[in-house]
Amino acid sequence: MKEADKPHFSGDGGIVNKLTGWCIGLLFVLLATGCGSTRVQQAGEELPVEENPLILELPASFSGRIPCADCDYVRIDLNLRPDKLYQLRKTRVNGGKVVKSEAQMRRWRFDPQENLIILGKRKGALKTYLVEDPDTLRFLDIQGEQQEGLISYSLVRSPSYDPFNDEVKIRGMYRSSGNSHILRECASELDFSVDPSAAFSELDRAYRNTPHEPNQPLLVSIQGRLLLRGASQDWDEDVIVVSSFNRLYSNQDCSGNLARQSLFGVNWRAIEIGGTPITAANEGRSPFLTLEAKGNRVKGFSGCNRFFGTYLFKGKVFIFNKLASTRMACPDNIALENAFLAALNNTESYQMEDNLLVLRDKNDEVTMKLQAQDGS
Repeated sequence: MKEADKPHFSGDGGIVNKLTGWCIGLLFVLLATGCGSTRVQQAGEELPVEENPLILELPASFSGRIPCADCDYVRIDLNLRPDKLYQLRKTRVNGGKVVKSEAQMRRWRFDPQENLIILGKRKGALKTYLVEDPDTLRFLDIQGEQQEGLISYSLVRSPSYDPFNDEVKIRGMYRSSGNSHILRECASELDFSVDPSAAFSELDRAYRNTPHEPNQPLLVSIQGRLLLRGASQDWDEDVIVVSSFNRLYSNQDCSGNLARQSLFGVNWRAIEIGGTPITAANEGRSPFLTLEAKGNRVKGFSGCNRFFGTYLFKGKVFIFNKLASTRMACPDNIALENAFLAALNNTESYQMEDNLLVLRDKNDEVTMKLQAQDGS
């Protein structure tokens, strides 16, 4: 190569400096392009959905009005608490007078993707609200959409939080031990103390008279009010005052599922008495009993005769009393019948073991084991 054809490197860097500058510039372009570009979504990939923070300061009270076909208007009052409990009151007003007022207490949730407050488990009429700003909730229709022509209204935040103590229907798992009376409300899954006043005694009597394990919660339905017993908004001090007792469900949970084998309305067939199994020869005429929740009645077949009477359940005590029977003569089964009736008379407690009803005497010895009869 001739000298004139060789590259000339000047003292200030020449070509080297230019090449270096080009490389650095290209690198910056690539980095800037990579950071600013939108990532290509791969097949089957779900990109993150933008979520909105809840901008409401809680607790908060909101109120507003909606049209009414056969009255002047319906006033809506909504309380939202930070523990996800809500109170909703609907008041129908006609001719300037309140004609009907109803309230409910449930659990609310926030949908951060759609910026919605949803009362209860599902979207629906008067249950879905768009959070427009910290002071305004806008009603959405049953499908969760804004439709101006359907019903258009907003609930506006009140200057101060204003809880109300309206009577509402309450379902929950109730347990009672000593001076502790707790109800876990089904919809909110929150625990509330139950005040021992008003119709409390009906609720507690039904609980204590229904056979259950110590401190085991049972599903109940009541009419009641929620009261704040403290001077501050301390949710732990909320109590439920029972207005009236509706009923007790001895073997269900809040979802309606079978929480345990029911003691009531079931034919409990004896499979072992005093440690002795019922033999195959006796199975065709094996004794059984049926407990009825109403009236604390017991009835059944003792191996030869039909019998009936009552039972008493109080705390850990479970006894049968006032037992009477028919008077048929059955020489072949009289020993079994006598053993069965003696086991009932000696029973003072019970427990459930693997779906068996186990009766025990005052010394905690097993008097009899019974099994739920199929199809009973």
